[in-house]
Amino acid sequence: LLYGGAMVTSILGGAAVPMLGAVRASQLCLVLAALAMMSTMAAALIPLALGAALLGAAYGPVTPASSDVLARVTPPGWRSLVFSLKQTGVPLGGALAGLIVPILVLQFGWTGTGPVVALACLVVAAALQPWRAGLDRPVPVARWRPSLLGPIRQALSDRAIRRLAWASFLFAMLQHALGTFLVSHLVTTAGYALATAGGVLAAGQIAGALGRILWGAAADRLVSPRVMLTALALAMAVGAAGTALVTADTPLALVIAIAVVFGASAVGWNGVYLAEVARLAPPTAVASVTGGCLAVTYLGVTIGPVAFTVMVSVGAGYASGYWLHAALALAAAALLVRR
Repeated sequence: LLYGGAMVTSILGGAAVPMLGAVRASQLCLVLAALAMMSTMAAALIPLALGAALLGAAYGPVTPASSDVLARVTPPGWRSLVFSLKQTGVPLGGALAGLIVPILVLQFGWTGTGPVVALACLVVAAALQPWRAGLDRPVPVARWRPSLLGPIRQALSDRAIRRLAWASFLFAMLQHALGTFLVSHLVTTAGYALATAGGVLAAGQIAGALGRILWGAAADRLVSPRVMLTALALAMAVGAAGTALVTADTPLALVIAIAVVFGASAVGWNGVYLAEVARLAPPTAVASVTGGCLAVTYLGVTIGPVAFTVMVSVGAGYASGYWLHAALALAAAALLVRR
């Protein structure tokens, strides 16, 4: 529900960002997120399901809005690094949630934690207001005509952007194959204790957060973004294949090394990708094109875990799922190297 909502609003929101202004759009997203978090107070299935869809609706336009701002204010030679720095907010936010939310749950219960997080969203929305005058460049339109297919067509009509979008579809599947199933794979296949398996995943996630910065800097200074993304695709293939080969006899140090390679690539690609989309998009349509591309990316997030789960549930096992994802990473590399 969450990523389904994000798919829709990344398209609609991306098209609306130029009209609203990027900061105003971000503030509205934070307000929607606050309303979504309030659904936890009901402690019932239907409100929670609606809250998940609403949280997805809040999540979708944020990246198109930030790309709209950064594409305007970032010097071209720093674009990949700055976009990558911005993308580190995702794992850092997850880390903060992991540290703070359990404490809130112990203090207020899980139904009382949602309103506290909602208040934090509203505080940040208010704190953004002084920045609005300097960063927003609203484009007056006589009438906004929402379209789900228009931004996707616009994004996929350019050959280079189309290949980036479909590569991101595969990258998103690999990212969630790491984050969603690695712990279960290590516990079930290799007999790891839950805490040890969680530590291995944490190592991969930390490598991904650091990788976002390193790969962004490398794409600005050392190699082209397309070459960088191709190298990351090959690293994802190595990480997924190595994960498939893990057994109870594999040394822990080697398992951690595999997770670091997998995490640095499968979590670290986003900033370089978004910066390249912003570079290739028309200057007046960065938000709209980014929204169309993200719809393809979120489709991978939606399909990937379901496909992996089906493979495990029919008896193919976690290793087969990771072998499949290694093949998908090679397919992404093939997409990117084609001229």
